[in-house]
Amino acid sequence: MLLSKKERDFRKSYSDYYPMILNRLYSRVGNREDAEDICHEIFVNLYRKFDEVRDPRSWLLGAMRFCISNYYRKREGSDSESVDIDSMEDNVRLAFENGFRDIRIIIHDAIEESENYRDEKDRILFDLIAINNYSYEQAAKHLGLTKRQTQYRYQQVSRRILEMLKKRGITRIEDLL
Repeated sequence: MLLSKKERDFRKSYSDYYPMILNRLYSRVGNREDAEDICHEIFVNLYRKFDEVRDPRSWLLGAMRFCISNYYRKREGSDSESVDIDSMEDNVRLAFENGFRDIRIIIHDAIEESENYRDEKDRILFDLIAINNYSYEQAAKHLGLTKRQTQYRYQQVSRRILEMLKKRGITRIEDLL
């Protein structure tokens, strides 16, 4: 059976991004079943709009933020149209829903802080190496950089993230345990 270009491209996007989106959803909602339901909804919507989407990763991350906002709005019974996800993650009650969620929030905030990245390429580089376990060579090839440029940029981003964690009082790995 021959697949259309849209179906092939969607399947590639699904296999490339499903684990990342599901893990990010799970870390934000703290419930595996809810995370899977939201993830399914996001990918169904991506399939429906796939012809209009220029950058599936960016679209998925935006859709994820929107769906998380809706999830908390429904859960809290809020009639408000706008929910600030970042401020919700700072909410202590939400932070302690499961035993280590507060630590994930601190790490997540440090990783997501825009000050840590010079540009979107730095953010993608960090995601590829730190989160998706790409080698420097693989990341360099993917981003059109040299291995040396990749190592340097990754070290700079890592240094800035570590400095942000230090500002929050985390100086050793034991502080996170």
